[in-house]
Amino acid sequence: MNSKFDWKGYYAPTPKLFRKIGDTLLVASSTLSGASIYADNKTAALIFLVLGVFGKMITNFFTENP
Repeated sequence: MNSKFDWKGYYAPTPKLFRKIGDTLLVASSTLSGASIYADNKTAALIFLVLGVFGKMITNFFTENP
């Protein structure tokens, strides 16, 4: 895999592997947040939500090396 982390790479195309990782993080955190809300654990729901969104956003900074 030939990719790099770059602050200016947010709008560049994200490599397929990192898109899959980001989408998986988002789905998992959404599921865990929903389960935490259902169990009336608002602190855990907020933590899972923030971690999932942050993880998905971070994967957007990876770009392909030319």
